[in-house]
Amino acid sequence: MLFGSAVLDTALGIVFCFLAVSLMTSVLQETIATVFAWRANTLRDGIGRLLADPQLAGIGKEILRHGLVQGLTPSRGALSYLPSATFADALVDLLFRPTSDGTPSAAARPTYVTANLISTIQQAGLPPTLQQSLISLANTASGDVSLLKTKIAAWFDSAMERISGEYKRRTQLWHFGIALVLAALLNISTIDVAATLWRDPALRQAVAAETAPLVKTNAPDAEAVAAVLDKLPVPIGWEHPPELAFEAWFAWLSMVGGWLLTALAALFGAPFWFDALKALVNLRGAGPKPKAAAAPANET
Repeated sequence: MLFGSAVLDTALGIVFCFLAVSLMTSVLQETIATVFAWRANTLRDGIGRLLADPQLAGIGKEILRHGLVQGLTPSRGALSYLPSATFADALVDLLFRPTSDGTPSAAARPTYVTANLISTIQQAGLPPTLQQSLISLANTASGDVSLLKTKIAAWFDSAMERISGEYKRRTQLWHFGIALVLAALLNISTIDVAATLWRDPALRQAVAAETAPLVKTNAPDAEAVAAVLDKLPVPIGWEHPPELAFEAWFAWLSMVGGWLLTALAALFGAPFWFDALKALVNLRGAGPKPKAAAAPANET
């Protein structure tokens, strides 16, 4: 029973450290993403690739300057999200404007022959790849502008899903890099933390007592986690680094390995470790299951 409690409390302390590192990493990454406009640049890159206008000098530039899109752009900062329906409305509006003689454009009619759609697209001076894509969509729109908009919106959503996947993979690499730098700068070694918690019952009890109130919230609070971490004598920091000597090579190898484990754990994200912390606290509070009472003997 004592061994099981030590394992549970040690795991609780390690998970708490993972939560703290994940929160710090997320805050830093979000700050960097905001300063360098990662989302806005990713959106612009995605629109440029979709419209075969990577420099956004032609149709891409017109889309971003369209009134429907400009209305969504924040007063400070750049546009970081564009609804697919708005993109479709803006693109169709640019393709089917009223003619110079004042006659209604094709977009003003509820339905018309597919040939008119294709002819308009062919005469719009679009990049060949974009023209081919739009003609393909027009061929399946049956001459209906509303249906064409729906298909363009679905096409845009599909492209943005691929771009979002690339963005997530890129941010995951950044997340790992930031977490690794934090682990090294603050000397947060999973191996060292685990060993210290295992050897120190008083520290395990203190960690368990301080982390229990955190799980009563619905989401991890960075300030609350930082305050708890500051109060606990968890082996974090550079107060006692290993000696720079050949004999200490194993200690340094263990420390670097601990940093890597900490950074890898941060990839799971703060919500994951917060849920794990809640599960461990609840498991610890539940205690051992009571033994089932023996069934009474049948009376004769």
